[in-house]
Formats: sequence, C-alpha cells, structure tokens
Amino acid sequence: MFKKVLGFILIVGFILIVIGIVMTKGDFMALEKVVTTDVNYEYKEFVDDSEFSNMDINLISHNIYFEKSEDENLKIEYYESERDKVEIKIENDTLKMKAKVIQDWRFFNFKFKTRKVSNIKIYLPKENFNDVFITLTSGNIYLDEFEFEKLSVNATSGNINLANLEVKTDLNIGITSGNIKLKSTNVSNETFIKAVSGRINVDNIKTEKIRVTATSGNIILNNINSSNIYTRATSGNIDILVNGVKEDYRTELNVTSGTIYYDGMKVKSQTFNSNKENLIDVSATSGNIKVKFKD
Repeated sequence: MFKKVLGFILIVGFILIVIGIVMTKGDFMALEKVVTTDVNYEYKEFVDDSEFSNMDINLISHNIYFEKSEDENLKIEYYESERDKVEIKIENDTLKMKAKVIQDWRFFNFKFKTRKVSNIKIYLPKENFNDVFITLTSGNIYLDEFEFEKLSVNATSGNINLANLEVKTDLNIGITSGNIKLKSTNVSNETFIKAVSGRINVDNIKTEKIRVTATSGNIILNNINSSNIYTRATSGNIDILVNGVKEDYRTELNVTSGTIYYDGMKVKSQTFNSNKENLIDVSATSGNIKVKFKD
C-alpha cells in the first residue's frame, strides 16, 4: 500500500513539474522559483577555536565548500530550519557535522531548498589534517588546496570537485549518480575512484596506484603519473594519457564491444610488453578505449 501511495505522489509531482515547465514557457529560472523555497530558514554561524586534526562530515542536502580561515578559528556558515538542522561539535580531536532532518510527508509538498540555503561554507583554521571522511546524500562538494593523511569523499547524487590536494596514504572517491573531477593532486599510496552513473575526469595526478571504475559513463584520465593503472567501464569510453614511456608498461587492453587505440594505433584486445612490472589494465564491456603516452 505504501509503495502505491509513494508512487502516486511521485507521479503527481512529475506532472506538476511538467505543468510548471509549460506555464513558464521553458524558463527554468522561473520554474526554480516555483519549486524551491527558503522560507523558515535562518542563517547561522558556528565559530570555535578548539584544535582538531580529523573530520567526520555526514550531510544530506547541501553544497559543501571548504575554504581557508582568515584566522585560527574554525568558522562554519550555514542555514537551518526547525525541520532541517545541522549538528556541529568538536570532540576527540574531530570536527563532527551531521544533518538532522525531519521528513515532511505532507501531500503536494514538492518544495526543495534554494541554492542559497543549501550552501555550507567551512572555513578551516589550518591546511593539514589526518583522517577526513565526507559523506553527502545530495549536493556538491568543493575541496581545494589542503593536505590529508587519508581522505574519503562519497556522495549519492551530485558532483565531487577536488583539486590541488596532498594525500599521504589513500584517497577514496565514490558517487552513485553524478560527476567526479580530480585535478592536480598527489597521493602517496593508492587512489580509488568509483561512479555508478556519471563522468569521471582526472587530470594531472601522481599516485602509486590508481583504480577507476564506472558502470555507466565515460572515464578520462589525463597526465597520469603512476606505476599501476586499473580502469573498468561497463558502458562508456575510457581515455587515458599516461605520463611515461609505453615500453615501460605491461599494458592489458580488452573490450567486448568497441574499438581500442594503443598510442594512436588501432589494435585488438591483447597484452603489450608482458614482461614489464608497471601495469596498465584497461577493460570495457561496451565502449571505446584509447591509451596514449606522454614521454
């Protein structure tokens, strides 16, 4: 019974959105005003001078921006309402943030938060941290110019944007539906990136090992400096530019339905330089594979 009611609500919501598009003549800015609200939301600031080395952040519907603080204090700017709160505290050397949401199941209530009240800006008092875990249900994550011992970033729906990072051990990035961008980053040990549905774009990364998988979507790895590169795509193209000489890598290329280009040459599924220790292992079920080398 519940599934039927929920299905009915979703169908009605979809119909109302279509009607809104028609009524606004395709003006999505006008439509956004119809389906979003910031009523009952209040601006908040959290300021604390306590020291911490770790972060554990678990939010639901937000855009998270990490910035550098202008002083030695942690400062967090955000919005909350009676039904949509963020619990913030520092304990055991860890900054902890957790969303506290009371679901509103009233019929025909299809309003979403505006971009303004969805934003959370976290101003960090230093650049170096130990273990950091970021989990987001819906929204975007922006993280630039910080150092970590270990970093894990996961989102269900949205986009993950990481740049200019130093990670001393492992970097883990995962998303169910959305895009991942990783740029100009050094990872001392292993890098794991996984997307169920979305585009993965990695540019200028140095890492001991990198493992990238996508169920549906393209994988682009540009200027990769690594001794072990592993990629898998079920449905999508894989495009890799390796910062190295092709004779130094054992390259295993396999595709079920698609075309393979090995350093500009069209080839069949096969292994090159089988006696080398450095590894490039690329496989796609449906899609094209391109592997090039930058000496």
